[in-house]
Amino acid sequence: MMLRNASLRGHQNIGLVGFDFESALNRTSKWLVTSLFGVAVLWRRDAGSLWAMMGLCINSWISIKLKKVLNRKRPTSAYKPDPGMPSSHAQNIFYGVVFANMSLLKWLGTNFSTVTMGILILLVGSYFAWLRISQKLHTVEQVIVGAVLGFAFGIAWFFLWHSFMFNAYHLYFLVRVVIVLSSLASCGAFFFYFVRHWF
Repeated sequence: MMLRNASLRGHQNIGLVGFDFESALNRTSKWLVTSLFGVAVLWRRDAGSLWAMMGLCINSWISIKLKKVLNRKRPTSAYKPDPGMPSSHAQNIFYGVVFANMSLLKWLGTNFSTVTMGILILLVGSYFAWLRISQKLHTVEQVIVGAVLGFAFGIAWFFLWHSFMFNAYHLYFLVRVVIVLSSLASCGAFFFYFVRHWF
């Protein structure tokens, strides 16, 4: 009987280790997306990366506003009191997935490496979004809506830059000033809002 109980405790501990790992990984997702965009800005130091970072900030703001408007509850086991529709994590993750993949294709073209990397980025992003469901912080519907919104906004923001704003940025000094100042202002607001709420 003692051996059986010890064996059961061992299985429970294995389960807890797995749960703790996924829980910790889930908590890092918001930091990971933000950090990757921050690294891109510091590494490239160009208007395109500032534009991408500003898009992440606007995408987050859209999600926050939609949560208040839709006012849909999270799963009953969720420990967060704010509304859960759409999932902000999924929305930001898929904005990042789209922007990263489209940037890769624009920079290196369509080849085996970029397609492989794109699939890998999509799988990792999907896994991080799925963690929101497995940790019972969002319903499947909330994550799907967040992912679709992030995906759509990422495509729109990317094409707005490459089809219109890129040329305007290089042609007009005023556009340069507006984009740089808007990017810095949105990133500053994003940083202060989320540091205040995350901690």
